[in-house]
Amino acid sequence: NLSIDISAQMNHPTMRVALASYALHRMTMALDGTPTIIVLDEGFAMLNNPLFGPRVAGWLEYIHSKNAMLLIGTSDIEAALETGIVPNVMAHISHRFVFSDHTPNPAYMSHFGLSEEAFSILHEFGGTGRMVLHMDHQEALQLYQTHIQMGDELHRLLAGKAKPVPKKSGSD
Repeated sequence: NLSIDISAQMNHPTMRVALASYALHRMTMALDGTPTIIVLDEGFAMLNNPLFGPRVAGWLEYIHSKNAMLLIGTSDIEAALETGIVPNVMAHISHRFVFSDHTPNPAYMSHFGLSEEAFSILHEFGGTGRMVLHMDHQEALQLYQTHIQMGDELHRLLAGKAKPVPKKSGSD
């Protein structure tokens, strides 16, 4: 297990480029075909740098070929959009997990590929706790209620073993 926390340096552009490039390089070199999950919190900021950003599409294909998956998290949709790499990333992902939101940003539809149905679900469940909307490459929707801070629950969710929440009547 490898964990690198560079959050304190992410507001310093020069340090961010150097540290993010180094961390991404080290993670890439460690991939040996063993099933691997790479988690990048505020990952759009990490991937958006002059050394790595132009190669993000190729990198995503490479990590997939090495039996790895990437989880990119962001709490700032606007900042992610400003990076300019969202289209490259979205073209190479097969699943989206989106947390419920009191005021979901329309960019979820225009830039992150959520359907109107998925967007309305985000809004509908915005105040009901830790709801996670899962949308796969075939646009199938599943809604999960989870306590994401619990490691075991996160693993069940990622493994597809979390229990789906039944649809509310009249939401078909």
